[in-house]
Amino acid sequence: MRAACSLSSCATCATWRSIAQLAVQQAQISTSQAQLDQADAALVFAQQQAVRYQDLAQKGAGTIQNAQQFTAQLSQQEAAVKSAQANLELAQRQIATLKAQRLSGEAALSEANAQLHQAQVNLERTRIVSPVNSYVTNLLAHPATMSMLA
Repeated sequence: MRAACSLSSCATCATWRSIAQLAVQQAQISTSQAQLDQADAALVFAQQQAVRYQDLAQKGAGTIQNAQQFTAQLSQQEAAVKSAQANLELAQRQIATLKAQRLSGEAALSEANAQLHQAQVNLERTRIVSPVNSYVTNLLAHPATMSMLA
């Protein structure tokens, strides 16, 4: 019975741990979404800057170096957006894994509780009670065997 109790508490801890991990993962998703929004805003600005400096360079009012610099920044921002999107998708996929772990923990807890109940039933069945006051002359007890009266 002691093994069933420790198994039950272990399963309970695992279930609570997975619930806590889900909450942490939700916060990670919010952070990843904010980073993606920030990267999107920076991308829009980089696009505007690249177009602006390309136009100035074509008109001779700006240098080609500035146009190339802002085109390179545009490429960096596009990469940052892709990275932020990948991080967000990874965090979202992790939720499914954590939910599966929680369900597994809940199943283990149910199994441990069933084992505990079965152990308690088995313990109740180990008591041998005589219907009358007597002496036991046969110490070998078998299921469904009556005690012999002396």
